[in-house]
Amino acid sequence: MVMHMASPASDNNEAPRMSDLPDARVEYAGYTILVYAIENEQGVWLPRVTVLQGAERIEMPQLTQAWRGWLTRGEAVRDGLEQAHLLLSGDRHQP
Repeated sequence: MVMHMASPASDNNEAPRMSDLPDARVEYAGYTILVYAIENEQGVWLPRVTVLQGAERIEMPQLTQAWRGWLTRGEAVRDGLEQAHLLLSGDRHQP
């Protein structure tokens, strides 16, 4: 697994654009995972995850974010990476 951390291109609350630098980029099992940490109006950090296979964007189911929110950007990034790893590895238990 290769992980790269970077600062985002902007600190606003907009959804990330593919031209923005992700907060983390990880190569995992033939996929590229991009995680963006977005701070909402309440000051809570939320992960936004994009998964690529080559140049193709893979649609990933979003985990429920009702309770999720983090006090720091780093926590949101780690959560986004964990979500992607669980979904890609098939280790997520379905209710």
